[in-house]
Amino acid sequence: MVINTNLSAMMANTQALRIRGEVGRHLERLSTGLKINRGGDDPSGLGIARNTQAQVRGTNTAIHNVEEGVHVYNMRDALLAEDQEMVQRIRDLAVRSANEATLTTRDRQAMQQEVAKLMEQINQAAYASPKVGGTARLLYAPSKLDVIWVLDATASMIPAATALRDASAQMFNEFQANGLDVRMNVTPFAFDIFQTWGANSVSWSFQQDAVSFQDDVDEIVGMITTGTGGLENGLTAINNTIDNGQLGGAFRTGSDVTRAIILITDEDADDFGDPIDVNANMTPIGIAARAALTAKLQANDITMHAVGMERYLIWPAQWPAPDEDYAEVARNTGGSVITLEDAGTAWTTQITSALKASYADWDAEFQVGPDSGMNDSGHSMTFTFSSVTTDSMGLASANVATTAGAQATIDIANNALEWLSNERAETGWAVERLKHIANDLAAMSIGNSAFKSGLEDALMDQEIVDMTIQNMLSNTVAAAQAQANATVETASQFISVVSNSENLDQFSGIFTVQQTL
Repeated sequence: MVINTNLSAMMANTQALRIRGEVGRHLERLSTGLKINRGGDDPSGLGIARNTQAQVRGTNTAIHNVEEGVHVYNMRDALLAEDQEMVQRIRDLAVRSANEATLTTRDRQAMQQEVAKLMEQINQAAYASPKVGGTARLLYAPSKLDVIWVLDATASMIPAATALRDASAQMFNEFQANGLDVRMNVTPFAFDIFQTWGANSVSWSFQQDAVSFQDDVDEIVGMITTGTGGLENGLTAINNTIDNGQLGGAFRTGSDVTRAIILITDEDADDFGDPIDVNANMTPIGIAARAALTAKLQANDITMHAVGMERYLIWPAQWPAPDEDYAEVARNTGGSVITLEDAGTAWTTQITSALKASYADWDAEFQVGPDSGMNDSGHSMTFTFSSVTTDSMGLASANVATTAGAQATIDIANNALEWLSNERAETGWAVERLKHIANDLAAMSIGNSAFKSGLEDALMDQEIVDMTIQNMLSNTVAAAQAQANATVETASQFISVVSNSENLDQFSGIFTVQQTL
């Protein structure tokens, strides 16, 4: 027996400390439900579990993103369905107006007013659709807009030039309110100044504010004198604007730029033939000139709009204007044709509405995965949205004021309905794709959650069993500690007896008892 070191007690105490730690750890696991509560529990397991948790949370957030994308597309589909109803109504009106036998001109004009209102509402619905990022809206993304006004610089055009000047501030305001990045300027043409000034436009550049634009219009008006007149070579003027002018050469490039040329004249085109000859437009040279200009405009992605008088009143002969030279080119490039008699001073409002419909398609990025990376990674996807305006669906030239116009509008409406149906189909496909992505993400989330659970979640039944065992061991250790301490106590009593001879008989008795034990 040794007395300096109680090894039995020390071992019992060590076990007691270990068991208390184990019991505390089991209690902590039972309290939190986790078997990894700190780095020391399982350092490598903790790192893996945290990385997996990041994947799970990122995946769940991506599911939320996908659900938002489905919501966006469903809302777009509902708006497209309403547009289809309005286009269908335009088609109905066109079919009705084409029934020449029972309708008067006034009847058709009333129908055309309704068509104009429906077209205005289609565009307004696009402009007011919910924003989906930046300047883009659900049905409309504004483009950059470059506009060149080609103005007939003759005395009879002073009212039109003045109207353009006065309306320009409102034009800039409306364009910019729609998010359009607009630049405009004006170049003149007339027989006696065309070659020396209008063709080259060497002193002109695009303006981005109304005041600068008005100054340029004022300069042109100042050039117009009562005696200025002559032949209106409008088609030639447009050709020169594109080929030679600093304005035409300064058009911005890119798929998000709308380029427009607006010809304003109150006379027939004199580019070929006798302007009084109503058949001049159908001469080979006339047909070729229109075709060449149309091809040039289309090649440069330029839309032409024509603003002019319905009838030329100076010469005895009467023929329609904007004459067919201008009107045909405008229609073939997707532009509008506006008559000054019908529109009056409202022609500026009509052309503003036409230009406001300038649009661009845009790409929307959807984060559909938990990690970074663009489309090739599968974690981000790009969906292209198309603007939904009368221009984009090819409806801008719809007009039921005449029988011929109504017949043409039936085909125009058919094409617009087909375009809208295709857009709705694209929307439906996008929704289906996003739903499949959501299902895949849900499966990923479940799998990663299960993996993370295996790493860090405590097995509650096992923890209870283990803690019960440790409690039993704790009781056993307590008994061992008591026995170890009792041995020391016996040694103490022995030493006390030996040191006192008077207690020798007592020691003998204690010794005898201990031996018996």
